[in-house]
Amino acid sequence: MIRVKNQSRKQVIDLDGPDGNAFVLLGIARSVLRKGGSNEYCELVLKEMQSSDYNNLVKTFDKYLNEYFTLETSNKELLYTTTSLPLYGEAL
Repeated sequence: MIRVKNQSRKQVIDLDGPDGNAFVLLGIARSVLRKGGSNEYCELVLKEMQSSDYNNLVKTFDKYLNEYFTLETSNKELLYTTTSLPLYGEAL
């Protein structure tokens, strides 16, 4: 299959696969934040990511890095905890 090139230049991270591991997400966040800002800011974001459970980690990752990454999952619990909007195909 051939598809149109991703114009937004966002990388897609499959949270259901190995890249969805908490340690992988922390490593990605650390790498991107250190390249784009101060170490102090990076450490604050990482601390917020680690302040609670996995759902919080993913929500915080998306909050600070959604400009660079699109997260995808089939885990409905994770989808419901990380968005306040109805899921695609659901009634408002």
